[in-house]
Amino acid sequence: MILILTPWRRRRAIRRIILPAFSARLSACRRLTTSAVGASLRLCAAQEKRPISDIAFAFGFNSKANFTRAFKREHHILPTEFRAARNSLRLYERVTLVPAPFAPGVEIVTLEPFRVVAFPSDEAFPPHFWNRYNVGGWSRRLSGGAVVEDLGVCRWNPDTRRLDYWIGIRECDARSDHAGTVTLDIPGGVYAVITTPPATQIDFVEIIRRTWDWIADVWLPGHGYRRTGGYEFECYFEDSRAFSEKIYIPIERKDD
Repeated sequence: MILILTPWRRRRAIRRIILPAFSARLSACRRLTTSAVGASLRLCAAQEKRPISDIAFAFGFNSKANFTRAFKREHHILPTEFRAARNSLRLYERVTLVPAPFAPGVEIVTLEPFRVVAFPSDEAFPPHFWNRYNVGGWSRRLSGGAVVEDLGVCRWNPDTRRLDYWIGIRECDARSDHAGTVTLDIPGGVYAVITTPPATQIDFVEIIRRTWDWIADVWLPGHGYRRTGGYEFECYFEDSRAFSEKIYIPIERKDD
């Protein structure tokens, strides 16, 4: 018997059978690619003289070009830029790599007001903007070549219902090119200063994320404080290679 499919039946078969199967296969391939890119980070960092093409082939990519595209799509920088920068580029794997017990350090301080000269982020995911900031040498561009502390500043925007984010340096350190920046006035007052636990280049971003969660879910509820709603910021010396940063949260007592 010969089965004759009308155009309508062919379209129906494609929608019901072929497209779902193709989508499932594509999703599986994407998960495999993401895993391979994540695993390749360790080799890029540990075996600096090994050709990128060798690493690509070792993780199942059929060419250096395909690996480079996958790496750029995942981290918004090139693997060659990762190696050349030799710093704490915000690379991450889609797995949880958190040491136990998880115990950030906390102290309460009073800060004087200061100003930050910063680039506004156009990325939905802050670590991607940190990658561009570090690879582009924007900190030294602002400071005139000096090594200074970098600040990632954030504040919830109720109008857009999203987190606004900026990266820059203190105004007193910004002695050079300010093109593309804005100036933020950071109020003085009482701040909780949280130091992230020790991390490695691979799990630094995961540790930072867990620390922010720990502040909101554990520390603030358990110590009688609340956020004031002002600017919150994270500070890091890029050249330190310490893979630990300080997070500043403006706070007030809940009963005030």
